[in-house]
Amino acid sequence: MTKLHALGPDAAAPEVHAELTRLLLTNIARSLYSGLALVVFLGVVFSNTPHGATVVFVAACAAVMRLACHWHARFSLSHLTAKEALQSIELQVAILHFVMGVAWASLVWVCLQEGSNLQTQALYCVIAGLPATGSTMLSPSPKAFWAFATGYLGTFQIKLFAYSQEPDYLLAIVLAIGLLAVASHARSNRNSQERNIRLRLENKALLLALENEKNNAVLAQEQAEEANAAKSKFLATASHDLRQPVHALGLFLDVLQRTNLDATQRGLITNAVASANASSEMLNTLLDFSRIDAGVVELQESSFALQPLLNKMEIEFGAQANAKGLVYRTHETRAIVRSDPVLVEQVLRNLVSNAIRYTDQGGILVGCRYRSNLVGIEVWDTGIGIAPGMQAKVFKEFFQVGNVERDNRKGLGLGLAIAQGLAQTLNHPLHLRSRLGKGSVFGFDLPTTTEALATRQPQRQPLMWEKLNLKVLVIDDNEAVRSAMKSLLENWGCACEAVESVDEALSLLPTWRPDGVISDYRLRNSETGLDAIAALRTAAGQSLHALLVTGDTGPDRLRLAKASAIPMLHKPVSSVELHSHLMAWRNSTQSI
Repeated sequence: MTKLHALGPDAAAPEVHAELTRLLLTNIARSLYSGLALVVFLGVVFSNTPHGATVVFVAACAAVMRLACHWHARFSLSHLTAKEALQSIELQVAILHFVMGVAWASLVWVCLQEGSNLQTQALYCVIAGLPATGSTMLSPSPKAFWAFATGYLGTFQIKLFAYSQEPDYLLAIVLAIGLLAVASHARSNRNSQERNIRLRLENKALLLALENEKNNAVLAQEQAEEANAAKSKFLATASHDLRQPVHALGLFLDVLQRTNLDATQRGLITNAVASANASSEMLNTLLDFSRIDAGVVELQESSFALQPLLNKMEIEFGAQANAKGLVYRTHETRAIVRSDPVLVEQVLRNLVSNAIRYTDQGGILVGCRYRSNLVGIEVWDTGIGIAPGMQAKVFKEFFQVGNVERDNRKGLGLGLAIAQGLAQTLNHPLHLRSRLGKGSVFGFDLPTTTEALATRQPQRQPLMWEKLNLKVLVIDDNEAVRSAMKSLLENWGCACEAVESVDEALSLLPTWRPDGVISDYRLRNSETGLDAIAALRTAAGQSLHALLVTGDTGPDRLRLAKASAIPMLHKPVSSVELHSHLMAWRNSTQSI
């Protein structure tokens, strides 16, 4: 609905009236030369008659009135503002054209008494044409039209009946019929003009409304982008601050596990490690979301069989389902697909975890469905189900069905958002079918392949008690992390120095040359681990091994760290993963 339609015809009337008045004045201003030409024509043609001087005088008066109407129209066009001005201008135009009608009729009246038959015939044409011209020019204003018609035809009626010895009734009837026809034309013309003006104003209002909607949409998009940036910044900051103590705690617990403990102490340590791992899992969920947001997830496509993945999921989640009294089942498949096996596993893991979390009775079924050259992996559950109006929302971050109280045992509300983001990265979008109170089916399609599977060599697992015999420099501005990292590395047989700044690290080089450096990404005084590694490699040589450890999950930092090509681990760091990197350092050093 446009603005004019919304306001109604009465509310739009002032704008329409103003446009009609503008059209009226424009018509008058543009008709100057044609009116003057007609006056001059009559003056010249009838100037040689017995009353030629009178004809010239009346023609001059008509010319002056024509000029007056023109100047008034030009002046008034610049004063179309208030409603009172419109009414005043229209009244002035009506008065001027009443006098103009009288002037034209007087000129024709004088000429009608003179001249030959040819001149008289030309004059009749003028008599008939003037009202038609007036109807076209003055049709935007009925008041001005009737003023001109009254002045013009009224003067003629006086001539025909008051000053003629033999009144010309036929001419009077013809003039009356002509007036009705011209008036009808003027009314029709005005209605058409009004409709066009209303349509133009409605189009203008519509364009304005569209422009406003566009501006509002742009503003809303900018606000959404700002809010999203603020959210990402908050998540990165909060995640970094939370990861520091959890990272240190994990390292201390790992060192403590390697000491002589009695059964009671080992049980307590096991519980503490489980709690720390739970915290790490929640923080890693935030990291997964940030990696998707940053666009640093890379595809590593290969052909692989689905059944080993399904078996792995059953081993991983079967006990968890049994603990809730649920039946976990897997339909076997011989399907071989081509995609990124790591990302596919992560998507499936999130879907299965979500299904178990929201199912209290019944069971979980994971199976495959063939569709032409695709195979669909589907996770069925008999859980709470999702209402149709909520199904699009479950893929949004931090949205959870039936967790108003924000129970942390039900996760952070990022599982499906991460699964959707990874699935879109894989170009395998998720699909959902659900009935409230009956359960849900989440799935995604993978392309099948006939390629032969590469034989995978079993990887050698690092021996955690194997001594590394490396010199390792640790740079971290957190004292607890430095202490925990130093204890763990020394437990692994490393000579370790732990400092908090780049300057301290550089000061050690003259007397102590490390095999590698492990640096936190974010250091003090706006320095970064990348700065520290670059400075140390400049001083000690480019062969210096390096490893970044970070608690940052901000998209910009993730992209920057990835571009550096330096290996990076995210806090809280797994001791197995850290030991694996150091083993690679040792092997590289020994081979030189």
